[in-house]
Amino acid sequence: MTDPSPQFVAAWQDLTGEFEAPGIGPNPSEELPSSEVEQVNRAYEKSAAAGRERALKAFRDLLERRMDTFRETAEEAAEKSGRAELKNAEAREGPLKTAGARRASVFGRNLDLLYQYLGITYEELSAVTAISKSTLNAFIRERPSPALGSVFQVGTGLGVHPTVLLAGYPELEIWEEAADPASLASGSSLPSEIENSRLRRTTEPMNRLLDGEAPDGEAFDAEAFDAEAFDVDDLGGANGPAEWLRRVEDVAQKLAPYFPSPGGALGAVIGWHHGGLKGAGLAAAAGHRYRLAVEQRDLEGFRCPGPFIESCLRRKLRHRYWE
Repeated sequence: MTDPSPQFVAAWQDLTGEFEAPGIGPNPSEELPSSEVEQVNRAYEKSAAAGRERALKAFRDLLERRMDTFRETAEEAAEKSGRAELKNAEAREGPLKTAGARRASVFGRNLDLLYQYLGITYEELSAVTAISKSTLNAFIRERPSPALGSVFQVGTGLGVHPTVLLAGYPELEIWEEAADPASLASGSSLPSEIENSRLRRTTEPMNRLLDGEAPDGEAFDAEAFDAEAFDVDDLGGANGPAEWLRRVEDVAQKLAPYFPSPGGALGAVIGWHHGGLKGAGLAAAAGHRYRLAVEQRDLEGFRCPGPFIESCLRRKLRHRYWE
């Protein structure tokens, strides 16, 4: 075995110290083939500059070989991991189903939000969506995973795209990152207080407010109530569903001129519940932008959303903001 010259050893130790390459030791004879060590030694015999250049090339070539080995090992590990995943399919089934059911249950909550906001009966909701009262009750109260066709059916009947019907706080975050509300709304701008507000997760405290679970306490200060800033502990004395309804009506009215469609107005209801004022703007923008994918002007003679839903919204909004 060819021993490296002292100059080569010194240069190699400088390189390993400078670049801190993992797995490469300070002794070049333990890292390189004898033929390569000999080539570097011969270069040093010519000049120090030639030796340093050849030592650096040997170090770089070694790194590239190691990288190739790492890539091959990583690919082998990825393939093995993939095979392990398939073998663990049965164990993964439970967690995946639980996660899917939890995310799908947001449909029932959002349908409940729209039902509460519109102030209609189960019979009326059943009539406009063509879904039985018992099934609607199950969606809203028991929140099972809905069939995909049912989600689209409700969306078409109400004029709200399934993307919005299935939206919770994670979707609001994605919409905020993907595009600002103005671009979602094809150039419309938002009121400054919404444009400048911050997205906050409000789902759980809003649920408590809507479900009337706020603890007894001092009188509720409606003016001080801020959907973006309140904490669960601040809900003492809140007037439950009545206060939720008053606040969501205010938000929907504020946004309706900017997103003039049933999808925009009802999107604001869902977004405000899950993400406060900014969430209302994001969901209203999405609901308005996606409206053409669900609104049917002539569905075998019927218009969806029909005049009943529009009349409910006109009553809530005190104006008609769509054609």
